[in-house]
Amino acid sequence: MLKSLRKWFRDAFDESEKNAKAWEEAEAKAAARLGAMQKRARQAGSEYLPMPKRRFYPAGPRGSCSG
Repeated sequence: MLKSLRKWFRDAFDESEKNAKAWEEAEAKAAARLGAMQKRARQAGSEYLPMPKRRFYPAGPRGSCSG
């Protein structure tokens, strides 16, 4: 029983280490991507980040789609 618990904790710890490394890599990639976006925006002479365009729908009752 004790051995299986130890093994379970060791496996869980190994998984958490892997997850932590994966998170750090993902954060580094996201930071690099954000930095590149800001750089492009500055070169274009804009101080704002490029944002995805939003669609504005006319106000109407919810659930009504005109297509």
